[in-house]
Amino acid sequence: MKILKAYKFRLEATPEQHVRLMQLCGTARFVWNRALSICNEKWESGEKIPSSYTMAKWLPIWKKDDETSFLAQGWYEFRRQLEYKQAWAGGEVVAVNPAYTSQACSACGHTDKANRKTQAKFI
Repeated sequence: MKILKAYKFRLEATPEQHVRLMQLCGTARFVWNRALSICNEKWESGEKIPSSYTMAKWLPIWKKDDETSFLAQGWYEFRRQLEYKQAWAGGEVVAVNPAYTSQACSACGHTDKANRKTQAKFI
């Protein structure tokens, strides 16, 4: 039997780190809202909503645009710092492949498309 454990961590960031974390969260939210806005416009005009594959191609373009060049500041440094701090504290950061995570049962690990009927409900 596989026993799953969950841990809750509190990041005690310095004021400088706090600012950086808020910038990263704001950047992620900006990208989400911009993609959502484009999808809504296409939906309202009766056009086909872009696939996630198509939307993934937008980010490199946005990073090169002068207006949204702040997106080029990536998550690498955040992850590097998080891994460093966890190693120092005796913890570990585990990278999870996001493929099918919304369809995988957290209790047994069984993956099935039917596990996720809608974006809002997991069965």
